[in-house]
Amino acid sequence: MLSLIALVALTNVAQALRDDPGLASRLDVIVISGGAMHVEKAPAPNAPAKWNLFIDPHAADLVFCSGAPLVLVPLDATGKHDPSPILLNRDLARRFAADAHGRESQLMARLMMGSLLTDPGAKAVPLGDAVEPAVCADWRDLSIHVALDPDAVAGQTLVDASDMPNVRVCLGGDPAVFETAYLADGR
Repeated sequence: MLSLIALVALTNVAQALRDDPGLASRLDVIVISGGAMHVEKAPAPNAPAKWNLFIDPHAADLVFCSGAPLVLVPLDATGKHDPSPILLNRDLARRFAADAHGRESQLMARLMMGSLLTDPGAKAVPLGDAVEPAVCADWRDLSIHVALDPDAVAGQTLVDASDMPNVRVCLGGDPAVFETAYLADGR
């Protein structure tokens, strides 16, 4: 069996599903970072679609309709809008940097501090591509379709309460679990 983690547009995943019609049934899960369920002030130009789905809405729609097991971590769980957001704050970045032993971890620590330094007034920055399911505290099974019409904001995730769920969605994070997992990865 196989798991895929998609942190960008779903173009390649959709192409693989088209090229191999049996692939969806052989996958354990496709974990997708993208979309926004209840976030009204997502960054332009793709509000409220979020870039990963906005950039290729037809591919996203194919993946969401594929029948493959899907987990979605939308902007709701990784942004400042969530009541308990998964954020990278200065204290966490410093603790990660102090414990970073490998070359990759040290590079990550520098990138984290660089993100915080780009906005000196920022106390924290959202982690838009957090896909570790263990950090989610609010799971929902939902039926999600992707808007294809540009007038309807192409790439927007639309919940259809009348249809069977096709996606397991993380709508809220657990900051304490996130910090523990993130710091453990630095070693």
